[in-house]
Amino acid sequence: LAHRGIETHVVDPNPWALADTADPDIVEWVESDWREMGVQLHYNTTLTEFLGSGGKVTGVRTDQGEIDCDLVVVATHKTPHTVLAKAAGLEIGTTGGIVVGGDMSTSAPDVWAAGDCVEVVHGATRVPLQGLTGSHAYNQGKVAGFNAGSGAGGKQYSPVYVPWGMLAANRMIGGVSLGETLAASLGLPH
Repeated sequence: LAHRGIETHVVDPNPWALADTADPDIVEWVESDWREMGVQLHYNTTLTEFLGSGGKVTGVRTDQGEIDCDLVVVATHKTPHTVLAKAAGLEIGTTGGIVVGGDMSTSAPDVWAAGDCVEVVHGATRVPLQGLTGSHAYNQGKVAGFNAGSGAGGKQYSPVYVPWGMLAANRMIGGVSLGETLAASLGLPH
């Protein structure tokens, strides 16, 4: 939007953009470009309400105040809906997703799960990840369906490495979901 000259605000509950994926020193370059483009950054800020009437948005309310606008683009992190899994006694992991084995089996016998509701391990760090793309969910579903149908557990879903890249402001950035923040928390040299 900023590239088109539209007044743009970024509202993010995290301390920097892409905080779940990228380290602050990578995003610093993007934020610098955004500021040069006139983007107003609202970090550590939570969106609480859309404002408007008659089906037309006039602004948003945040925990830091209101922002007038006539267009809102929502980009959210996927949150697993695991109420039924919890009620059934399935093991839920640190990401909030259902813990599954490589065959997509859950902690309950004869129950498999796949997609946004599960957590899988990162191939390099073995850290649980949740909320991957649709292509991951599709492949998980194939493994879970085969194993549930055969009862043999013969198919395995491999750990993921999750490389990513994107155009952000005027820069191409990317990574492998293992930055300094995660490496430091795992005690890995970087």
